[in-house]
Order: sequence, then C-alpha cells, then structure tokens
Amino acid sequence: MNGNDLCEEDEVISHNWTFLSFPRGSTSRFFSSGPSFQLLDAGAHIYDFELYLPGNLPETIHADRGRVSYKIVARAVRAGLQTNLNVSQRVTIIRTIFDERNGEGIVYANDWRKTLGYEINLSKKGYMLGESMRIDLKFNPLIRDVQIISIQLKIFEESIYKSNGQKVTESQTFNAFNCRFDDPAISKTIGEDGNIYCHITPRMPECTGPIHYSCKSSGITITHKLRFLFTVTTPVAGSSKSKRNKFEVNMPVTILSCICADDLPTYDEGEFINGSLLQYGNDLVTFTAIRSQQDLFLRDLPPDYEKIY
Repeated sequence: MNGNDLCEEDEVISHNWTFLSFPRGSTSRFFSSGPSFQLLDAGAHIYDFELYLPGNLPETIHADRGRVSYKIVARAVRAGLQTNLNVSQRVTIIRTIFDERNGEGIVYANDWRKTLGYEINLSKKGYMLGESMRIDLKFNPLIRDVQIISIQLKIFEESIYKSNGQKVTESQTFNAFNCRFDDPAISKTIGEDGNIYCHITPRMPECTGPIHYSCKSSGITITHKLRFLFTVTTPVAGSSKSKRNKFEVNMPVTILSCICADDLPTYDEGEFINGSLLQYGNDLVTFTAIRSQQDLFLRDLPPDYEKIY
C-alpha cells in the first residue's frame, strides 16, 4: 500500500518439500562420519509434489494500492563450499464460481414510483473480464403514455485497502453500454400481456484495462456493481406535455479473471484432484491435493462468492 504508514507485508501460506535427504547418521553438511550429500547422475531429475490450497486463501491480485502474490522457490544445496542453486517461479491463484451455480444468474424486480415496473435478469452471477453479458429486461408500464427513452449501463468498482488499523477506499466507474431504446441494436418485443421484453449484450472491459477482478482478503477487498440508468418520459397531469425522468438501479456482480477462460481444475466437496502439477500458460500454476491432507483441510473447502460478499 502506498505510504510508509500504510505498508504491511504478511505471509499467508508456506510449505516446504524435501526431495533428497542426508543418509541416516549424517547430521551436518560438513561434520559427519559419512558423506552429507547425494551424488546425482547427469540428466534431468523430476520430483512431483502436490499441495492442497485452503479455501480461505486470498487469490492473486495486483491492485493500485496493494497486491497478493505467490511464488515457488526451489533450492539445490550443494556439498562443500559450492554455491547453492536457487530458482523461483511466480504462481497465480484464481478463485472462480462453479458453472452450475454461476448459471443460476441474478434477477431483480421492482417498480419506479408506481409508474413503470421493471425486471432485470442477469444470465450469470459472475462474468469474466472481456466477456459479453446477456441481460434480459422486462418493462411493465403501470400508467398510460409512459415511454422508455434510453438505457445506460456502467460498471462501478469499489476498492478497500486495510493496513495497520487504517483503511483507504477508492472507486471508479466504467461505461459499458449506452443506447436509445428505439435503436435497432436493442432487440424488443411486446408481449400479449402488454409488457415490453428486450435484451442487451454489453461487454465487460478487457483484461488489459484499469479494472480489476473481484476479490476479498484481509487487506484488499474489491467489489463491483452494475449500475443501470433508465431515462423515461411520463405524462404531465392536465397537460399534453411529458416530463423526462431518470432512475438508477444497482445490482451486485462478480467479475472474474480472464484466466478463468482456461479449464481450471475445481474442488468438489469431499473430493480432491489427485494429480501432478498443472500448468496453464507461462505463469499460472494450480496445485492439487495429496490424500493424506484430506481430513486436515475438509473444513476449509473453497468459499463461494455468495458467502464472501
């Protein structure tokens, strides 16, 4: 976090693997009755390892005032006075939503001043950066001569940073959709019930933009809302004139990392993937669990976004 008084660094997870051990009876690199090292033949030596990630582990995030990052460090300890060999690899940890749960979507219905009823239906609970959103709208005029003029959609992002007992809140807004209601880009139908049905397909900002994906940890929380702005005209009582009005509707939404477009492995309740290291691209590594850790971490299954937010 920016500023020395807001700078804090925490280690959230650490685990060590030892692939080669000294022979029994050897307790020191330099002072032992037998050799304190193992001689390896020339060539490649592969050592598989697995690690179950607790569900409360914060995901990787690089935000404006803070970050959460992970890396694997490998060290080859060499005998005598030879320099040890060290290498590190950045690891990206991403939280996503089960397809079945994400496909449930979100529906919000209400009316504006008992003049216009409306229903907003999001096809998903969360969308990836760069993904098109299918949004179905239904309008129910509750009085005569009410007209919808335009629909505007913005994405509101709020970032909260906490460190050393202090809190910094920042927000930014991104334009996602702006169109007149009579534009052919909006597909509309009028049902037999008199309701107006339409859908729009705005697109989430791209991964390379300034927007972040949703996340929550002890130090960084980033949340998002879809902010709809409707412009309507209503008749003026006792006159042939009409009055233009605007009203706003906010709906929470989860924005997922564009890395989720890959087929990431998922955790099933009570089951863990039993495999080797999985790698996606150049900098994403997902660990799997070893069976001996299953009982230890059963209570730490990954949370879903409904519980987080």
